[in-house]
Amino acid sequence: MSDTTLEAARARYLDDVRRVHPHFDDQLSEVLVLLRWLLGEDHPPVDSPLHAARTDYLARLRDRYRTLDEQVLELARAGKHLFGPAVGLSPVV
Repeated sequence: MSDTTLEAARARYLDDVRRVHPHFDDQLSEVLVLLRWLLGEDHPPVDSPLHAARTDYLARLRDRYRTLDEQVLELARAGKHLFGPAVGLSPVV
């Protein structure tokens, strides 16, 4: 898969996170769920658009990046997109 496909999946996931969880603390909790999934923690199936976006993003992330280090770095990129404005970081290009 190309980076563009991963970037599109990341954008869909982050848009859904912002829509479902408008508050910073809730967004942070959601990203923690994604990190737990990435580390292999079992998760119950949930039928929601956010769950679908999370699952798609994680699948594309794992397909593109083979090592856990690379995968966590990608999560950091997603976090910068999501939290950067709230903590005063410059816009992500």
